Amino acid sequence: NTIGIETKSRVRLVKGSHIMVGRMYHGRHAYLLQQPDRRVVFALNYDSDFTTIGTTDSPVDHPGDAAIDDDEIDYLLEAANRHFRYRIERHNIVHSWSGIRALYDDGADSASAVTRDYVLELDTSGPGVLSVFGGKITTARALAEDAMTKLAPVLDVTGLQTSRDRALPGGDIHDFTPFLDRVRARFPFLGDSRSLRMARAYGTKVFAMLDDVRSEAD
Repeated sequence: NTIGIETKSRVRLVKGSHIMVGRMYHGRHAYLLQQPDRRVVFALNYDSDFTTIGTTDSPVDHPGDAAIDDDEIDYLLEAANRHFRYRIERHNIVHSWSGIRALYDDGADSASAVTRDYVLELDTSGPGVLSVFGGKITTARALAEDAMTKLAPVLDVTGLQTSRDRALPGGDIHDFTPFLDRVRARFPFLGDSRSLRMARAYGTKVFAMLDDVRSEAD
């Protein structure tokens, strides 16, 4: 590494892929599909017309390998068809996406068994370097608070505050229906479907995103 700090921990790169098909069921609930290999796969309705199915756990060697492969497609199709009456095939897939997880290497035999927890290592032999291994977006705040707790003595910081009561960026919405009405009134060119999607995805940040936009062409 470029700063000469050797860490005792390592990461394992594990790919997770999803497929999206036409909506498979009615309702706002999700399904958790138990698999013969003891993993679970989720089926979640997305927007108004689609269902997403995922994820996989495939070991990879390079962060650039974030693309679904044939084995993953077959695995997710079989998972859905094992549980749903409505059967899907490759031609039903309208979209897919993949991500690479940099997970803490806990020595597990399989990619799916690798811990999703994070590990923090602080090296104070020099200027103070905090290495972060693993973690996931749903624990980002807890990780950040633990990181600051470790760094506080090094940075001579006191009076740390928790962030768990603060709204996420764009999340300062108390009642979604009148908020959506505001979005549609200000940006009527979005239409009902796109305005709903953007309001859900970006929250109040949508006003900054589209501040100078006056038409669909913009």
